[in-house]
Amino acid sequence: MARIKYIAPSPKAGRIDHVYPHIADTLVSAGLAEHIVYKDFRERLAAEFSPPAVAPVVEWGVQDKTQSPFSSVLIIKRTGCETQWLKEPPVDCPPSIVARWAELTNAENPELVSERLQQLKNQQITQQSEDKKSTWAALWSGK
Repeated sequence: MARIKYIAPSPKAGRIDHVYPHIADTLVSAGLAEHIVYKDFRERLAAEFSPPAVAPVVEWGVQDKTQSPFSSVLIIKRTGCETQWLKEPPVDCPPSIVARWAELTNAENPELVSERLQQLKNQQITQQSEDKKSTWAALWSGK
């Protein structure tokens, strides 16, 4: 590609454009444009292959211990084509992801799990004793 600047007789006067070399030569020969020479190859490459000015999309997720290849709760951060697996939430992590991570992390805490298990066992024992009392009460009342 060649860079040209249109000059006065052209209706596009003052505009800088990138065109094919044969078109640039024709416009320069006709007196409608002038060549603009690049300083070096870096400037030319930057003009030809400039990346789009789009902000990268960041996606967040939480992977449970049972789905994780590392057997722990992980936070997943995807930025463009890059994926990161994090054991703890980073500073820029959304609050909803931090809350879900905390919920899953606390669920696998052995102390909390054993405490909850003990509570459930106690509830079961209480329920069984109440069932036995009601059964004996029904037998003794003769109903």
